[in-house]
Amino acid sequence: MTETSTHPTAAMLRRLSTLREMAQDELQDLSDRLFIHEAAKGSVLLQLGATDEHTLYLLEGSCRLVAEDGGVKIINHTDASALAPLARLRPSHYKVIAEGTVRYLRIDSAVIEEADAAAEQPSSLSLETYQVEEEDDLGHMAAENRLTLHIYEDLNADRLLLPTLPDVAIRIGEAVNDEDSDARSVAAVIETDPAIALKVLKAANSARFGGISQIATVTEAVARLGMQNTRFLVVTFALRELFRTNSRQLEKRMHDLWEHSRR
Repeated sequence: MTETSTHPTAAMLRRLSTLREMAQDELQDLSDRLFIHEAAKGSVLLQLGATDEHTLYLLEGSCRLVAEDGGVKIINHTDASALAPLARLRPSHYKVIAEGTVRYLRIDSAVIEEADAAAEQPSSLSLETYQVEEEDDLGHMAAENRLTLHIYEDLNADRLLLPTLPDVAIRIGEAVNDEDSDARSVAAVIETDPAIALKVLKAANSARFGGISQIATVTEAVARLGMQNTRFLVVTFALRELFRTNSRQLEKRMHDLWEHSRR
């Protein structure tokens, strides 16, 4: 991957979804400071889980976005989705790989955030008419607004790859719904995922489920918990891993929403 000596034109930057509201003089200044990058086929432009503070835009060629669960999306520079950032969230939810020779931009994310703030200024002013007593509420609002914006961009650009529920959780649900299933057959499915099997066993031995005498097998755990409790626990464990994040604020918000959905 190399940085060329070519600057993107202001007109080229104006086409990008997150920069189109910038003033012309600011756009020209940004154009003078940026250089177009090139990468060969197979180059990794962004690693899964990357936390670097740069935003990528595809100018020429095509890239493959690979999600943690294996979901794949191909983005070509001729697609409307190429006008939006590639894998904007941090930590990155995708690994971005060049499908062939590509040309792209690498822009400091702070510039993008400033452009977003400028575009949202009218709504920000209207919020100032309200007094917010709790800082946490304001923090949640800001985090949710940024997250919603990023999701909307990916959805609008047909680049949203939703994580899928782990296979073990799906198969547990099918096994529980099967009238011919018993504790042994359900346990056999759970045991294909050692981490979840251990958590189910630990739950069954907890005081909440009457774990006075300790049990040592997943089959006994399923029998003690019951089919429906077993399914609920497996899905809960799977979702906790699926939506794990380094953001404490986002993790707390997701936990609150999860608890609300159980009521």
